[in-house]
Amino acid sequence: MEYTLRQCKYSNPDSTLILLGNQDINLPFVNYHKLDEYASSAVSFEKVYEHFSTNSLSYELFCFQRWFYIYDFMLANQLDEVFVCDSDLMLYKSVADYKEWLEKNDQFAAFCIADQSYDSLHWCGSAHSSYWTLEGIKAFCDYMQNAYINEKATLRLKWDMHIQNNMKGGVCDMTLLYLFFCKHPNKIINLLKITPDKRSFDNNINESHNWSQNEYLVNDKTKSVVIDGKFIKIKNKEGDLIDFYSLHFQGKAKRYIKKYYLGKQDTILVYRKLEDRFKALNRLSTKLSTKYLGLNKSAFVHKIKYYVYGQRTI
Repeated sequence: MEYTLRQCKYSNPDSTLILLGNQDINLPFVNYHKLDEYASSAVSFEKVYEHFSTNSLSYELFCFQRWFYIYDFMLANQLDEVFVCDSDLMLYKSVADYKEWLEKNDQFAAFCIADQSYDSLHWCGSAHSSYWTLEGIKAFCDYMQNAYINEKATLRLKWDMHIQNNMKGGVCDMTLLYLFFCKHPNKIINLLKITPDKRSFDNNINESHNWSQNEYLVNDKTKSVVIDGKFIKIKNKEGDLIDFYSLHFQGKAKRYIKKYYLGKQDTILVYRKLEDRFKALNRLSTKLSTKYLGLNKSAFVHKIKYYVYGQRTI
C-alpha cells in the first residue's frame, strides 16, 4: 500500500490524503482515521443485509459497509466532495483537474461502468476510482439500504442466475453500483468513457477492455502501457494515445505496482531505513531489563549501535 499512497500524493501534492482503516500505516503525509469511529450507518446496514454470494459473508458485507463508513466520515468532517480509490490503484494525474467533474451540472457522483446489457444480469459497476459529493454518497447508501428492504426480488434475479449456472460471485456492492447508475444515468459521470481531450481512468490493467470490449492494445496479458515522464498513456485500437489518470492493479497484477511507481524511489528507501531503525530501538528497549543491564557503558553503547545501524563499526 505504501507505493500506491506515495504515488497518489506524488501526483496530487496539493490534496489532503486520507486513509480510513484499522491499522495506521504511519506515513507523515497520510491523515489516518480509524473506521470504528464512523460505524453508525454501517452497523445500521448490517441489520438489513442478506447474503447472496458465494464469497464469504464478512468480505461482502464489508464491501458494502465501506460506503457507509465514507458517508459518515464526510458528514462528521463536513466534506462536500471527495475522490475515493482502492488501495491497489495508482494515480498519475491530479484528480482535482478532471474537467468533466469541474464542469459538472447536477451530477453528484462519478465511477466506472463498462458497457453491458441489463438483461445479461452481469450488473457490474466499480468505484475503485470514484468521485462523490455528500449528496451522491448519501443517495447511494440510501439506495443500498432500501434495496435490501424493498427490492430483494431484483437482487434475487442475479443471485438465482449464479445458482442455476453454478457461477461464483453473486450480489455485491458492484451490483448495486450498476443498478444505482441505471436509476440515475444523468447524475453519474462514467469515468471509463474517453473524454474529448482523450483522457480516461483504468478499469483493470489485466484487461484489454475498459468501457468497451477489446478497447486497448495488450502486451503480455496487461494493457500496453507507455510511461511518458510522470504520466501514463495507453494506445487504443484506433491508434490514439489516451492519457490515463490511473492504473488499477486488480488481483495478481498487484505484483506490478512497484514497477509503475513513478515517484521518488529514494524517499521510500530512506523512510524504510528510518522505520527499521525505530523498530530496532523498540526491540532493544524490550531487552534492556533482561539482557543488557549487566553490561558496562561502552558495551551498552556498542549494542545500541549494533541494533540501530547494523553489523558495522560506527
